[in-house]
Amino acid sequence: MKEPVAEEKVGREQSRDGSGRVVHKTWYIDCNRDPPWYYEKVVGTATGEVLRECSEPLADHRDRGSAKFNKDS
Repeated sequence: MKEPVAEEKVGREQSRDGSGRVVHKTWYIDCNRDPPWYYEKVVGTATGEVLRECSEPLADHRDRGSAKFNKDS
């Protein structure tokens, strides 16, 4: 089975910063682009404040989330 060329997640979840607040998260990886692309936007549901927004080539997306624990890449 081939790997997907794009993956997207949209929805609410508890913030991972330990604050306990609920955030709306939009996240996708598009491997069909040249170069492959990473996008993430996190918005606080209570305030509407943009807490994080990142749009960059996937190769430049390092040391965030689970990637910060993967020292082989």
